[in-house]
Amino acid sequence: MTHARRSAWIRARWIPLLVLAACSGGTRTGGGDPTPGAGSLIIVENNRPGSTAIQVTIVPQAGVRQQLGVVEGGQTGTFTYEGTSGMYHLIALTPDGEKLSERFRLVSNSTVRWNMVTNNVIVGTRR
Repeated sequence: MTHARRSAWIRARWIPLLVLAACSGGTRTGGGDPTPGAGSLIIVENNRPGSTAIQVTIVPQAGVRQQLGVVEGGQTGTFTYEGTSGMYHLIALTPDGEKLSERFRLVSNSTVRWNMVTNNVIVGTRR
Protein backbone atom coordinates (compact mmCIF):
# COMPACT_ATOMS: atom_id res chain seq x y z
CA MET A 1 0.00 0.00 0.00
CA THR A 2 1.43 3.39 -0.95
CA HIS A 3 1.95 6.07 1.68
CA ALA A 4 -0.80 8.28 0.20
CA ARG A 5 -3.28 5.39 0.09
CA ARG A 6 -2.43 4.35 3.65
CA SER A 7 -2.82 7.94 4.89
CA ALA A 8 -6.21 8.23 3.17
CA TRP A 9 -7.30 4.91 4.68
CA ILE A 10 -6.25 5.99 8.17
CA ARG A 11 -8.03 9.35 7.85
CA ALA A 12 -11.22 7.69 6.53
CA ARG A 13 -11.21 5.17 9.38
CA TRP A 14 -10.07 7.36 12.30
CA ILE A 15 -11.74 10.74 11.76
CA PRO A 16 -15.32 9.44 12.22
CA LEU A 17 -14.22 7.51 15.32
CA LEU A 18 -12.51 10.53 16.83
CA VAL A 19 -15.61 12.65 16.20
CA LEU A 20 -17.79 10.03 17.89
CA ALA A 21 -15.39 9.79 20.81
CA ALA A 22 -15.39 13.56 21.23
CA CYS A 23 -19.20 13.62 21.24
CA SER A 24 -19.75 10.70 23.62
CA GLY A 25 -20.41 11.50 27.25
CA GLY A 26 -19.14 9.87 30.40
CA THR A 27 -15.59 9.18 29.29
CA ARG A 28 -12.25 10.72 30.00
CA THR A 29 -8.69 9.89 29.01
CA GLY A 30 -5.73 10.40 31.26
CA GLY A 31 -5.11 9.62 34.89
CA GLY A 32 -7.34 9.91 37.88
CA ASP A 33 -10.77 8.73 38.86
CA PRO A 34 -13.33 10.40 36.54
CA THR A 35 -16.37 10.19 38.83
CA PRO A 36 -16.02 8.44 42.18
CA GLY A 37 -18.93 6.07 42.85
CA ALA A 38 -20.41 6.24 39.34
CA GLY A 39 -20.20 2.97 37.39
CA SER A 40 -17.14 0.89 36.64
CA LEU A 41 -13.70 2.18 35.72
CA ILE A 42 -12.11 0.84 32.56
CA ILE A 43 -8.33 1.46 32.48
CA VAL A 44 -6.46 0.78 29.24
CA GLU A 45 -2.66 0.75 29.18
CA ASN A 46 -1.65 1.52 25.58
CA ASN A 47 1.89 0.34 26.24
CA ARG A 48 2.58 -1.52 23.00
CA PRO A 49 6.07 -0.89 21.54
CA GLY A 50 5.87 1.96 19.03
CA SER A 51 2.20 2.41 19.91
CA THR A 52 -0.06 4.96 18.26
CA ALA A 53 -3.46 6.28 19.33
CA ILE A 54 -6.19 3.66 19.65
CA GLN A 55 -9.98 3.81 19.80
CA VAL A 56 -11.32 1.65 22.67
CA THR A 57 -14.71 -0.07 22.54
CA ILE A 58 -16.37 -2.26 25.20
CA VAL A 59 -18.46 -5.19 23.98
CA PRO A 60 -20.94 -7.03 26.22
CA GLN A 61 -21.67 -10.69 25.45
CA ALA A 62 -25.35 -9.74 25.14
CA GLY A 63 -26.01 -6.15 24.20
CA VAL A 64 -24.68 -3.25 22.23
CA ARG A 65 -21.01 -2.29 22.00
CA GLN A 66 -20.06 1.20 23.17
CA GLN A 67 -17.09 3.32 22.22
CA LEU A 68 -15.24 4.49 25.30
CA GLY A 69 -12.72 6.88 23.80
CA VAL A 70 -9.17 7.33 22.53
CA VAL A 71 -5.91 6.46 24.29
CA GLU A 72 -2.75 8.01 22.90
CA GLY A 73 0.36 5.91 22.29
CA GLY A 74 2.36 5.22 25.45
CA GLN A 75 -0.47 6.53 27.64
CA THR A 76 -3.07 5.07 29.99
CA GLY A 77 -6.72 5.97 29.48
CA THR A 78 -9.39 5.84 32.19
CA PHE A 79 -13.07 5.65 31.30
CA THR A 80 -16.31 5.35 33.28
CA TYR A 81 -18.73 2.69 32.04
CA GLU A 82 -22.34 2.32 33.19
CA GLY A 83 -23.09 -1.26 32.17
CA THR A 84 -24.86 -4.26 33.59
CA SER A 85 -23.09 -7.24 35.11
CA GLY A 86 -22.00 -9.88 32.62
CA MET A 87 -19.23 -11.08 30.34
CA TYR A 88 -17.38 -8.48 28.25
CA HIS A 89 -14.29 -7.90 26.17
CA LEU A 90 -12.53 -4.77 24.97
CA ILE A 91 -11.50 -3.92 21.42
CA ALA A 92 -8.68 -1.54 20.49
CA LEU A 93 -8.89 -0.23 16.94
CA THR A 94 -5.34 0.41 15.71
CA PRO A 95 -4.11 1.49 12.28
CA ASP A 96 -3.15 -2.18 11.76
CA GLY A 97 -6.56 -3.59 12.69
CA GLU A 98 -8.39 -4.69 15.83
CA LYS A 99 -6.88 -6.12 19.01
CA LEU A 100 -9.24 -7.97 21.34
CA SER A 101 -8.80 -8.38 25.08
CA GLU A 102 -9.47 -11.61 26.89
CA ARG A 103 -13.04 -12.01 28.15
CA PHE A 104 -13.78 -10.78 31.66
CA ARG A 105 -16.71 -10.63 34.06
CA LEU A 106 -17.87 -7.10 34.85
CA VAL A 107 -19.87 -6.47 38.01
CA SER A 108 -21.22 -3.21 39.36
CA ASN A 109 -18.59 -0.81 40.70
CA SER A 110 -15.61 -2.72 39.23
CA THR A 111 -12.19 -1.58 38.15
CA VAL A 112 -11.00 -3.24 34.93
CA ARG A 113 -7.35 -2.84 33.87
CA TRP A 114 -6.23 -4.00 30.39
CA ASN A 115 -2.50 -4.25 29.74
CA MET A 116 -2.22 -4.37 25.96
CA VAL A 117 1.30 -5.86 25.86
CA THR A 118 0.36 -8.93 27.90
CA ASN A 119 -3.32 -8.81 26.82
CA ASN A 120 -4.12 -9.41 30.47
CA VAL A 121 -7.34 -8.07 32.01
CA ILE A 122 -7.51 -7.68 35.79
CA VAL A 123 -10.89 -7.01 37.42
CA GLY A 124 -11.15 -5.66 40.94
CA THR A 125 -13.57 -3.74 43.13
CA ARG A 126 -13.51 0.06 43.25
CA ARG A 127 -12.76 1.49 46.67
